[in-house]
Amino acid sequence: CHPQPTLQAEELHRRALSGLEGQLGPVHPSTLSSVYNFAELLEAKGSFAEARGISVGLCCCLGRFCLEGM
Repeated sequence: CHPQPTLQAEELHRRALSGLEGQLGPVHPSTLSSVYNFAELLEAKGSFAEARGISVGLCCCLGRFCLEGM
């Protein structure tokens, strides 16, 4: 197992999310897709608590987005 590539990917995801949230906003579909991918990365590396927190936040955000669209 090579932890370094995972750490690099995590840092890149964090920076990309920061940029997407700043440029597109937190509920833009591209931002939400990136949030999902980041949670998947965290889960794959064993950071289950952080991945769960992000996933719960994503579900809440998607729920509000879906309700507002009705």
